[in-house]
Amino acid sequence: MIRRDRRNHWVPTLNTFAKHKQLMQDQLELKDQARILDLGCGYGSALRFFDMHFDCAQLVWVDNNPRAITIGNRINAQKNQSHIQLAEWDIFDTDISWYDYIYIFLMPAVMPRIQARLDTHLSPHTIVIVNSFPLPDRKPIHILSNIETKSKVYLYQK
Repeated sequence: MIRRDRRNHWVPTLNTFAKHKQLMQDQLELKDQARILDLGCGYGSALRFFDMHFDCAQLVWVDNNPRAITIGNRINAQKNQSHIQLAEWDIFDTDISWYDYIYIFLMPAVMPRIQARLDTHLSPHTIVIVNSFPLPDRKPIHILSNIETKSKVYLYQK
């Protein structure tokens, strides 16, 4: 899906696919009471997934698309997950320094800019969970993969 951001630019919206959710459910281990940030969350399906399958203390999703935030809030209310915090905010201005995990599923063209932000603002304890499109100049600490579905999720740490 394509949407416009505040500056009237067209921005793709990527929803986390069921095969990636299953991969994370099967292979991802998160610490208890995790604080998770979803950068560029779209409608928030990834954080609803984390809320259902992991012990999370705080779930925050950030997107610069007010329509996506509105739709996400409606979905959260319908699914009794209104405790998930939504914020309309520029993903490049978001304070990422104090989360335990940061989930990212953005287009490859954005990843160099994301990597630059992570390099300067990421806490050493934070694990970055990147769906499908790896960071361009970073070696992951671990790769979750499923040969049958050809799904990959990359884990990074400073």
